[in-house]
Amino acid sequence: PVAGNIETMAGDVADAWSKPDGFASLWANPGPQNALYRDGNEAVTELVGVFINEMEMARDVRLKGFLGAKPDGDKPRQAIYWRSQNTTNSLAGNLSGIDALFVASKLGDALPADAQWMAESI
Repeated sequence: PVAGNIETMAGDVADAWSKPDGFASLWANPGPQNALYRDGNEAVTELVGVFINEMEMARDVRLKGFLGAKPDGDKPRQAIYWRSQNTTNSLAGNLSGIDALFVASKLGDALPADAQWMAESI
């Protein structure tokens, strides 16, 4: 039942995202008639906020939750998924997801030519 519920919720989210008046369309089409994003700056600011929030979550929750300032302050049993030894897999998945979003967003393309190195270093 749990897997079926997750599948149903994932389908509902995908449907809501893809609808002609769904979130993806609102994000991609800012303007005076758009209740969420009046201009491109608002949409980009929201997107940059997603990157910032995810990186802060990875640092503050995933890492600082168990890593001390020094090795003797580490608390490995407080790491998420420590019992199954999937802590690093989970963190890698978080970072991979944010990288995929960055690539798909094409935010790096908006940088001037002399600043393209920033997008490539992310």
